[in-house]
Amino acid sequence: MIKCEEIRKKYTKLNCKQFAQEIGIPYTTYKSYEEGTTPSVVALIKISKFLNTPIDVLIDNSVTYTPKQQEAIKLILSLNDENLIKIIERASVLKEMELNNENK
Repeated sequence: MIKCEEIRKKYTKLNCKQFAQEIGIPYTTYKSYEEGTTPSVVALIKISKFLNTPIDVLIDNSVTYTPKQQEAIKLILSLNDENLIKIIERASVLKEMELNNENK
């Protein structure tokens, strides 16, 4: 279960109404998420982007990332689609190089 109130309070100092406005969701809709209604995928994406936090962290509070991973995720989330494609291509090359080094 996604605990929207807990997430909002953990990542911001905004009240429920302010948070709903910031993420572009009607207050009554967001309030229902805090009361236990499961957020839509669109709402999760909006929350994730606003908080600059991966959706999996919002869904499962036990997910943790190292500081370097957090920094990389925040940077990636801030990129436009064109640069995201470049990052994916470069990361694929780096991963392949890493795997090749492990197999030697």
